Amino acid sequence: MVFRTSGENLTIPGIWIDTLSRISKPILLGFAAVAARGRVKR
Repeated sequence: MVFRTSGENLTIPGIWIDTLSRISKPILLGFAAVAARGRVKR
């Protein structure tokens, strides 16, 4: 994450949010790339 140093301890909800954001970012970027590709092909 941008605003968190690697040495900080997270709470349980913080760990879940961090994990979900790390997983969802590449997926959302992939969806954006597919959408942009579909727009360019038209």
